[in-house]
Amino acid sequence: MKLLYMTPKVQGKPLRFTAQAYADRGLSDTTLYAAPMISAGMLYTTNEFADTPTGFTFDVFYRHLDNMGGGKAGTLKPALGFKIGYIFEGFWTTKEKSAN
Repeated sequence: MKLLYMTPKVQGKPLRFTAQAYADRGLSDTTLYAAPMISAGMLYTTNEFADTPTGFTFDVFYRHLDNMGGGKAGTLKPALGFKIGYIFEGFWTTKEKSAN
């Protein structure tokens, strides 16, 4: 499950804020795990008139990382980090509304 919030687009204001909460799931040895992650960030839109967001992103996140190695079961340890990226046009799509 993933929760995502993005502030609405406003004409003349290219900066939008985001917040996310989700969990990475996996298998460590024979144990299933879920590593929760929360993130807050900014999106600088390069085309404010586009239906879907495009532009530069910067996120700060906190999650538990899976530290596996040496043939032993993984250990979940907290981690703080950041991501820098660019969202290209067409990366996200909008859901088409039916005429019914």
